[in-house]
Amino acid sequence: MGTKLIDGIEVKTDAAGRHVNDLYMTQENLTRELFTHVPINGRICEPCAGYGHIVRVCRAWGHVTFSNDVVERPGLNFVGDAVDPAAKVWNWGPDFYDWVVTNPPFSLAFPILKTAWANAKVGVAMLLRLSFLEPTSEVPTAFRKDKWAEEMAGRGEWLEEHRANLTDMLIFGSPRPSFTITGTDSVTTAWVVWQKRRPPMGARFHFVMGWK
Repeated sequence: MGTKLIDGIEVKTDAAGRHVNDLYMTQENLTRELFTHVPINGRICEPCAGYGHIVRVCRAWGHVTFSNDVVERPGLNFVGDAVDPAAKVWNWGPDFYDWVVTNPPFSLAFPILKTAWANAKVGVAMLLRLSFLEPTSEVPTAFRKDKWAEEMAGRGEWLEEHRANLTDMLIFGSPRPSFTITGTDSVTTAWVVWQKRRPPMGARFHFVMGWK
């Protein structure tokens, strides 16, 4: 276990150097680009808020925003596991939040997506690695083979079932975003947006350069 200072915040790391609880903070310009390209309005939920980097931008754009994280931190509205449909953040019914906007831990992105979709009246915007859209049989070391196969099958089925709900992808490049704040990451990242009302012309792809 160790610690490092990122954006003025002390972040704990495990023996492999990964951030504990997958606390990878979102540079605020990434969220500003989302609001610039996608007409997001109404009440927003950020279920994986961390220290509030996405929440601050949501509120700066005039949106009433409710925040949650699995770890208690200053300024949160709720503390609970965003994967759990019974968590307090989700106890308001499917018409309370218009949007869910979040950068989830990648290993939990799919179960959080399913719960978010069930609780968003308009849509869900998630900041994801593009590899989320290509379920693979290659098993990460953190997963049992049978559990990973079940996860990939479920994710593939969900993506196929909701392919007509995919409305926007904001793909970031030059530079790639970094969630350690220093340097760049080795994978391409995008805001992936699904909406309950299906677009007549299909999904829009935005290639965002020079976003910093």
